Amino acid sequence: MSTPFRQLSVLAALVLTGCGSGEPRVPVVAVTGKISYYGQAPAGAQVVLHPVAKSAESDVAPSGVVKDDGTFQIGAYDQGDGAPPGEYVATVEWFRIVASGEGGGGRGPNVLPAKYASPELSPLRVTVKAESTQLEPIDIR
Repeated sequence: MSTPFRQLSVLAALVLTGCGSGEPRVPVVAVTGKISYYGQAPAGAQVVLHPVAKSAESDVAPSGVVKDDGTFQIGAYDQGDGAPPGEYVATVEWFRIVASGEGGGGRGPNVLPAKYASPELSPLRVTVKAESTQLEPIDIR
């Protein structure tokens, strides 16, 4: 086999096997929800699902960003692709943008109660079923 042909064969094999991280992905199902804070949508808030039962398979923390209408889609590997079925503790953090002196701005403090940012303290428990799951509405006060 000639050298250029061998190089082309190796390149083709790499393309066919993919250039990903090689980590196995667990199956996910679509997960959507809606959240409010004192009746208002916390647009831009981050919702993260932390598996209750820790295992190598469930070593993902699916998350999503709250839209202007309060809805969110959870993604484990890609935006909105879903989460593995199971039991989770949900955390929510909402950092409002604050202005600084010279026209700049940055991330301000989390405006939600601190307990919602901690998997150990959050009262938000959710179950992702084996099929597409619409979570119960979350209302933080």
